[in-house]
Order: sequence, then C-alpha cells, then structure tokens
Amino acid sequence: GAVPLRTTDQPSAADRDALVATNFVVNNDGTFYPAIEASYTAPRTSLAKVNDGNYWYLLHPPNRWTSQGSPNKQDWLSVDFGTPRTIHTVKLYVLDDTMRNDSPIAPPESIKLESWSGGAWEEVSFQASSETISGHRPHTLTFQAINTQKLRATLTHSAAGPSGLTELEAWGDVKLPLESLPHPSSNLAYNDGGSEFPKATASYYDRFGGVPKSAIDGRTNFLATPTNRWTSYESPNKVDWLEIDFGKPVEFHKVDLAIYDDRGGLQRPIKYDFEFWNGEMWQPIENVQRQPKEPVGSQWNSATFKSQKATKLRILFTNRDRARSGVTEVMVWSASSD
Repeated sequence: GAVPLRTTDQPSAADRDALVATNFVVNNDGTFYPAIEASYTAPRTSLAKVNDGNYWYLLHPPNRWTSQGSPNKQDWLSVDFGTPRTIHTVKLYVLDDTMRNDSPIAPPESIKLESWSGGAWEEVSFQASSETISGHRPHTLTFQAINTQKLRATLTHSAAGPSGLTELEAWGDVKLPLESLPHPSSNLAYNDGGSEFPKATASYYDRFGGVPKSAIDGRTNFLATPTNRWTSYESPNKVDWLEIDFGKPVEFHKVDLAIYDDRGGLQRPIKYDFEFWNGEMWQPIENVQRQPKEPVGSQWNSATFKSQKATKLRILFTNRDRARSGVTEVMVWSASSD
C-alpha cells in the first residue's frame, strides 16, 4: 500500500489525527489498486517496477520500465488510485543510459502531467525542480493540490533515445492508515478465498506452491518470492491449461494475463488461446485481439474478443521448448466493463 515519508520533524503515522506525507502510487501488496498502465512497455522491462517502492538507475539488475522499441514519439504512464486522492507533488525517477553503449535510454525531451477530471484528462500546470530533465535523480513536479482518482504522465522522447523510469511517485498529505479498496466487481475471475466460485483448476500445477487458486486471488507478483502464482513447471504436457469455473453463466469480452517468466524453467508461452464451455463441449474463442501480439513475460497481456457467454473458461498455454508456463494473476472482465 501507500508509503508514508518519515522525517524527524514529521508527525508519526501512529498519530491518527496528523496528516502524513504519503506516496499514493506505491503498491507492495500486489492488490489491484493503485493500478498502473502504459501506452507501451519494452520487453524485458516491467511496469510493475515503477511502483514497487524501489529505485536505482543501474542497468543490472533491472528495476525499470522503458519505451525501447515503441513506435510512438510520446509514451504515457497512468495511475488509477481507485479512489480520489489529494496530491501536490509528483516525482519521476528518470533513467539515462547515454554514457553506456549497450542501452539507448535517454531522458525525455519533455513531460506533461494530466489529472482525470469530469470524465476527461486535464493538464496540470506545475513547477519543475529543474528546467532540463536529467537522469539519475527524481524530476520533481509541484503544484496546487488537486483531488483526482487518476494521473497521467506523458513523456516526449528526445532525439537521443527512448525514455524510461525506475520509479513514479505521487505525494499528498493524509491521515493514516489508508482504507483498503475493494477489488473491481467487473473482474469475474476474482475470488477472495471465501467463496466456492469462481474456481480455478489446471491440467498440471507445480510442487512448489504454484497452485491454480493463486491465479484468481486478486494479487499480482512477478517476483519469485513470495510465491503467488500458478505454474505448470515440470509438466509432461506440450500444452497446459488453466480453467476458471464461474459457477453460473457470465458474459465476458476481455481477459488479462499477468504472465510469469523467470527466464529459466518458466517462460512466456509460445502462444495462448481460449476455449469456453458451451454446456456440452469446449469450443475455441475466435478472432482474439492480443496486446502485445506475442506473449510477453513479467507484464500484463490483454486479449479482447466478441462478448462471450459461458459458465467456464479455459486458457491454453503452448509451452516454450523445455520451459513451462505460468501466470501470477488472471482477470476476466464482464461484457459491461470497458
């Protein structure tokens, strides 16, 4: 959840009447909110690194999101806090690899900040910590406090190369503790562990704790520990499946897969496909639009299709060579959701 800033002259977070400077973007728990999206994420980098509470500018080990390979002149990152937050400062921890010959990442030419207001994005005017955007330090934007549920930062890439961040923060003053936010009800796959359905089963699951129910518990973790995923590690099958039984007919049009990839025995699948149960047999879901087109590990993969009504969904993973497949979370979105 959100992380308070502690300095000696600040009130303690234990003082419930005091306002405490808090970063609303950080998400250490893997819960749905705060939710980060980007217009593009380079393979082998992860959007989850932008709000993990850690930042460093080294190339290895990687703790970064970059736009390397993006076809866009500008790329954006947005954060949905799940509820309105009052914010006065945004910090972008900018990467700069221009002194290296093995990475093209450079500071962006400019950064635009927007807040979500009245169903549309509205530009936020700010004071920047420096006129030029430099790497290896936070680029700090301060402004008159605004109350908003969503923020978006748009990075215009410089001629020197694509942009990247190691962390993004949005600060405001608030009484702690923050309330926990419910998981979106439009995710039909979510089970908090207290209900029989939805129920996840699989063709195979590993012996190290990578069980099917972890794929629908509302928590996402692309790291090796703590174990919060389903995998088919050591499966004898060329294709493995993860099945979600909704317990009743539901209508859905989109599936998000948080593909787990340790670049060893568990890797992004060659491809993934979907089948639905028509009451008598499994049938393929046709004309699936996948984003990205090829599966990518350590990030969200989205698939949309014509609205489908079914009681059960199967996701089929074609395993890559000797490696097997896994997901840390699956979300199935109701036809009434965006």
